[in-house]
Amino acid sequence: MHMAIGCRLPVALFRSTVFARRKGPEHLGRSGLFPVLRMFHLDITAGQARGEVISKAVVKEIRDLSRTVKKVDLEIKDPRFTFKAGQWVDFFIPDVEVVGGFSICSAPKLLKDKRLIELAIKRSPHPPVVWIHEKCQIGSEVDVRAGGDFFYDPQPGDPPVDLLLLAGGVGINPLRSMFIHDADLAREFKENGSGYCPGSAELLYSAKTVDELLFKDDFLAAAMEPNFNCTLFSSQSMQMALYGTGACIQPGRITDLDILTTITGEKAVLHKDRLLCYICGPRAMVNSLVPALENCGVPKDKIVYEAWTNTPPKTPAAPVPN
Repeated sequence: MHMAIGCRLPVALFRSTVFARRKGPEHLGRSGLFPVLRMFHLDITAGQARGEVISKAVVKEIRDLSRTVKKVDLEIKDPRFTFKAGQWVDFFIPDVEVVGGFSICSAPKLLKDKRLIELAIKRSPHPPVVWIHEKCQIGSEVDVRAGGDFFYDPQPGDPPVDLLLLAGGVGINPLRSMFIHDADLAREFKENGSGYCPGSAELLYSAKTVDELLFKDDFLAAAMEPNFNCTLFSSQSMQMALYGTGACIQPGRITDLDILTTITGEKAVLHKDRLLCYICGPRAMVNSLVPALENCGVPKDKIVYEAWTNTPPKTPAAPVPN
């Protein structure tokens, strides 16, 4: 995937997919699962695709999503700046030497319509994160550049795929971007009869507590659309909890049985022959869910996940703006 998810520093390479397009030969990432090596964002992601545009951005809103996560809305000044759902930004802060890397949690349509992107960043000792949580305010200016090889970018005329998105903790950020983007594409196709026509989309999202389940209202609203579903999990809850207008939050983590039921159960809306799976979350979660998907018959080239490596990158760090 990527990037710094919330407070997690960006790491390594990802499997390519039918929608992970980039210039030149197809980019293939390692399929192994490795320990985390906490390195600086620019070093970790040096081999990944980056946009050519570094844009000024102004903080338009900052608010708490939970006790540990802040959401930052940035107005992008350069009209040439674009990104794909699931990508991150290099985050350059004046007078902060360390460059941050944060997943964009909004969909491309918000940038197109309002010139805004959204970030959700969990508190940590990482200097860019400290700046966001303690010094950032409305009107603050930064520079951003989009990048990353973990993304979802279907094009008009592509055959429909069914999406299965599996998120843990602040790993929800890039998957929220994908989920909303898919819903936007479905709405656009319904209204205009043109563009990409998505299949079904299913989101399974787990966090420690109900409070740490970010964007609950967004997901439950999106799940009101035909062919879009979400199931929320709280790993520290001992029993099912109700949220909002009666939505159920399941106790525990996402399990192999949840995967099996989602893909092959009586009420399953996903078609395994056109399924594309994205996973983003803690290492232990990825280690568990990748084999679960394979055991359900999902082909390896249809499972896209964050692969952390303990080998330092051999390529030089990406350039920093002057």
